[in-house]
Amino acid sequence: PIARTIGSHFLIPGVGHRLYISKDDARQIFHFGKWILVTAALFFLASNFDRLYLAKVIPFALLGVFGIARNLSGMVTDGIARLCSIVIFPLVAAEAAKPRTQLRADLAPVRLAFVMICAFCLSIFVTLGDFIIAAMYDHRYQAAGWMLPVLVTGLWFSILASLNESILIGVGRPKYTTVASSSKLFLIVVGLPLATTWYGIAGAVGIIAFGDLPRYWAILFGQRRLQLSFLRQDVIATVAFFALILLWQYMRLHFHLGTSFDNIP
Repeated sequence: PIARTIGSHFLIPGVGHRLYISKDDARQIFHFGKWILVTAALFFLASNFDRLYLAKVIPFALLGVFGIARNLSGMVTDGIARLCSIVIFPLVAAEAAKPRTQLRADLAPVRLAFVMICAFCLSIFVTLGDFIIAAMYDHRYQAAGWMLPVLVTGLWFSILASLNESILIGVGRPKYTTVASSSKLFLIVVGLPLATTWYGIAGAVGIIAFGDLPRYWAILFGQRRLQLSFLRQDVIATVAFFALILLWQYMRLHFHLGTSFDNIP
């Protein structure tokens, strides 16, 4: 990055460059950046608290099995978050000056197509999760076969939250995302020990899978205040997502393949 930055100063011949710091721009960047920094820190803690806690309360072998399912589902989360940051955020930021109603109308069809594609692909992943584990790992790791579908099911709310978060950041309102990450951290820190104590690893997986639900609702609050809510669209896509899961599970039963969730303890 340093070499690219220095080299860019020589791309346009005859143009001189000098160092200049704008106080107004620096103030705006600091105001915007402080929320991003806090949000990133809270989100990191919320996303990794389970690794710190479960390492102390469950057997090491079971922790390794859980880590397999966690890493596979995390690949989807990271991919979607990156896609939102390089596609959705720039798209919203480029049109942030438009009236909210116009911005929402412009985003609606693109966003609907995106979430419906995600719903279809994620429902397939949920349905084939146990088969993926069976194909990739031996009998020692087959417990991950029920963990992965549960974790991937919960990813749906992570996708919606990340998508809506990119919209809020795109219009310059990152403080709502800080509140959202705080709510997720609170649920994980409080709920994970309780769920693990009461229901064992199944409770832990459930809390981790659906940890983004409070994050989604906190972001939705900010969207409604800014007149950028897509709640109806989210409800339709969520119904479609779970309907697709039920359809694929029914087809598995029809072919005597069981369901993705048969082995949940």
